[in-house]
Amino acid sequence: MSNPIHRGHCPADVAWSTINAGEAIPGVVTPLTWSFFGDAVDEAMKLTFYDLGVLPKARAVASPRPEDRLWDVFYGRAAANLNTFRWLGDRMPGTSGDAIEEQIFGQVRPGVTSENIVGRYPFVAARMPVSAALLIRRLRATCAPIEAFWRRTVAPGALHSRADAQAALRTAAAQFTAVMRPHTLAAMLCQALYEQLRVAAEHGGRPGLELSLVTGYGEMAETAVVSDLWAVSRERLTLDEFVARHGYHGPEEGELSSRIWRIDPAPLHGLIGAYREMAEDRDPRQVEQRRAHERRRAEAELFAALPALRRGPARLTASLAACFIPLRGTGKAAFLQCVDAARAAALVIGEHLDLDRPEDVFMFTLDEL
Repeated sequence: MSNPIHRGHCPADVAWSTINAGEAIPGVVTPLTWSFFGDAVDEAMKLTFYDLGVLPKARAVASPRPEDRLWDVFYGRAAANLNTFRWLGDRMPGTSGDAIEEQIFGQVRPGVTSENIVGRYPFVAARMPVSAALLIRRLRATCAPIEAFWRRTVAPGALHSRADAQAALRTAAAQFTAVMRPHTLAAMLCQALYEQLRVAAEHGGRPGLELSLVTGYGEMAETAVVSDLWAVSRERLTLDEFVARHGYHGPEEGELSSRIWRIDPAPLHGLIGAYREMAEDRDPRQVEQRRAHERRRAEAELFAALPALRRGPARLTASLAACFIPLRGTGKAAFLQCVDAARAAALVIGEHLDLDRPEDVFMFTLDEL
């Protein structure tokens, strides 16, 4: 692998978690998948913290030392470095190492405590507003060419030669690297906004209300998928049309060797059957409308419960959440399209190599292919 498995070289006091990292690329990953994701994601995450003002530019590079990385791979399984995430969280105003660990990894381990380090706060104050203001335009501009590239690349017979496939693989990797930085920035801003809404709900005596404050935003990438699946179950859309739109999704979609819906649509039949049995009020668009109503009700409840001085900041936070939270699905869809384009290109390369099966190509690294 371009970034080798680290066995016995990581200090014992560094804590790792497969939660979240394992959701992106679950199970034991193939060499091609890790060489596609590993350094690109590590550097993208660090550049995101640079964009937020938390990390100096000189440190925003992928490191060969596991203790300096935000994630790495051990015995084929991706894991996140809790130490570095906590270190960064303690240097971000409005959040903390504890908040980052709980929000991203589900819980705070016993025996660890946050210590807010204010030395980076002036840099955050200077860089974060600018990065946030430019994010929507930047993410959309980065995502715009990706869907068209994905459609061209996965079309039957689109890659006529090994050279064509290698060029497509290089493009997929470059576009993946480009989109991961604004996508990760959107995800981190969403985490910070969620934390601020949670704190506001506590100040208003409404703990837990934040769950209703971050839902029902309308046209999100995830809603489009389930709505189109619903349309297939109602025979308003054909299965082929659905796969043409969303075929880059499927089981273990982050792993390049997986058989996503474009390759094997069989898992969709069970989903369509389940949707067909549902009552009409389970229509995802109707569910989204009910959630939007729930969010507006929760916002009104929160603003009424807060002291007057806290209402303005809470309204601003809720407004920003409505802008940024839908962007998480936009970036995810784009990077999964890059992954699927790389998958299609790799399989064509595999057909031109002397392999027992074209699928064995996933045991090579990106550089080798």
